[in-house]
This record gives sequence, structure tokens and C-alpha cells, in this order.
Amino acid sequence: MKHLVDQVSTPRSPEAHQQRALWLWLRALGADANEADDLTQDAMLIWARKGGLNWPEAQSGVFLRTTGRNLMLATRRKQARRALILREQAALPIWQRLVGESLDPALEALDACIEALPSELQGIVRRTYFEGHSGAEVGEASGLSAEQVHHQLFRARQALKGCIERKLKQQEGTPG
Repeated sequence: MKHLVDQVSTPRSPEAHQQRALWLWLRALGADANEADDLTQDAMLIWARKGGLNWPEAQSGVFLRTTGRNLMLATRRKQARRALILREQAALPIWQRLVGESLDPALEALDACIEALPSELQGIVRRTYFEGHSGAEVGEASGLSAEQVHHQLFRARQALKGCIERKLKQQEGTPG
């Protein structure tokens, strides 16, 4: 598989030089070749959209290195969050089997209330809060805009709040 750095082995333009330098910078920071390709392309798009084609070479280099590093760090944080979420999801059933029942009535109520949501809304809630996907990613998978996803999440939070409060009141024996 050819990587970006192979395609611009002899930079013929300032942009190609910046692209190669950024790719090498990301590799030096620990990105594998495929990740460096993706991050380089993303950073170059951001740079071009901000008018970087008209910037001095030194300013472009600083911007691209900073943007590339920030994109890589954001990717790493997202991967770490997803790993933590997956570990928690794997550990919860084991914990519940060991303990025998949930120690937190609010979590039990939350689980029941999520199950009571319409399936489309359940999917949006799970992909956002349990799997850690962004609104744009969830929207792309659901055929919605990020704004529509955020609106759906607002509705879901309101519904879940009311549902949880009712269930907790019922558990306390208070009519609600």
C-alpha cells in the first residue's frame, strides 16, 4: 500500500513539501503510517479551508504541525474513551452476577427507561453515550444532521429524566 509520503517523495510544490513534512512529523510523534496518512489529509484540508495556500511557508508549517498533533491527540483521547466504555460494559454484567443485583437503583431505572425509548432514539443514545461517537458520526450513520442528533438527544434526556424520577418515586413507594 502506498502512503502519502511515497507519493510525494520528491516534493515539487510547497504544498507537497508541507504534506511530506507533516507526515514525517506525525510518524515521529508515534502515528502509524495509515494514521499519519489520515491525519495529514485532515490537517491539509483544514489548512486549505483556512486559506493556508496563501500563507508563508513557515506559518503553514507551524499551523500544520500544531493541527496534526491536535488531531492525533483528539483521536487518541477518543480511542481511550471508547476502550474505557467497552471495559465498563464488559465488567458490569460480571459485577451484577457477583453482587446479585444492582447496587444503584438510579442505574436500574436508567436501563429500564432507555429500553422504553423508541428504537431509533435508543440507538442514538447508545451510540452517543455508550459508544462515544460524536453527533456528526451518529448523524451520518442515522441519516440525520448533527443538529438533528443533538435535538434528538435533548428530547431523550428530557424523557429519561422524567422516566427515572417516576421509577425512583415508585421504588420509594411514593405515588408519582
